[in-house]
Amino acid sequence: MSESDWDKVTYLRKKQPKASQMRSQQAINTAQRKGVAIETTKKFNAATNKQHHTTLNTAKLDRETEELYHDKVTLEVGKMIQQARQAKGWTQKDLATRVNEKPQVINDYEAGRAIPNQQIFSKLERTLAVKLRGREKGNPVKIGGKDYTSMSESDWDTVTYLRKKQPKASQMRSQQAINAAQRQGVAIETTKKFNAATNKQHHTTLNTAKLDRETEELHHDKVTLEVGKMIQQARQAKGWTQKDLATRVNEKPQVINDYEAGRAIPNQQILSKLERTLGMKLRGKEKGNQVNIGAKDE
Repeated sequence: MSESDWDKVTYLRKKQPKASQMRSQQAINTAQRKGVAIETTKKFNAATNKQHHTTLNTAKLDRETEELYHDKVTLEVGKMIQQARQAKGWTQKDLATRVNEKPQVINDYEAGRAIPNQQIFSKLERTLAVKLRGREKGNPVKIGGKDYTSMSESDWDTVTYLRKKQPKASQMRSQQAINAAQRQGVAIETTKKFNAATNKQHHTTLNTAKLDRETEELHHDKVTLEVGKMIQQARQAKGWTQKDLATRVNEKPQVINDYEAGRAIPNQQILSKLERTLGMKLRGKEKGNQVNIGAKDE
């Protein structure tokens, strides 16, 4: 039977309404006429756009954000720091080194971008000898009735602290250190270590010796220079390069180079191909003689 013998039947199916259409007033009226049960659910805060809805908590958070705003160093204080620094002939880096801060911190304080830090303010006041806070802002700092603003660095007293350097761990183990500790009545702990004071780097064990013997047993013989010389002479007699010979024996030129230089590990298959191509025996008692095939001298 061909496809033309079949009867064609067309089915008409009503498309199912979408979920949004099921909730429309028209769909509800249709369902009521058909006597279909209708379920109505009331949702809290339905049809409200919560994205733009301002609650009491949001307003409270806005007020807290405003209250938590940090004050910055005023430009007046920044100008004082800059003038006091320039009066001493210091750069921002010099001042930063003296107060043990980064140069960027000094830059922020002078530009009025920094958030006030009382510890940094104290260091700046002591270093620059200028009050930067309170009612005496801009006045020189006086300690013990002295005006430190007019004092130069040469007026300061230099105090040198001598501290005894701690001994190294190796010195603590020396006989001299042990005797000194005994005289002072210090407790000395002695620990015995296995294989102490032995240089394991050059220590040969039985396993190492065994491994050396196995390595010697697995040593591969190389092609002798005598055989390499034969291959080279036979190749040159035919006027071939190493690449020409490699092409004829279907090997890489590096293989021929290794055989002629005595670096190659003998391979019986390669030696057979070389013998047939060069017409010379490279193995056995007839080494160096010409290869005879079928009583013919190639």
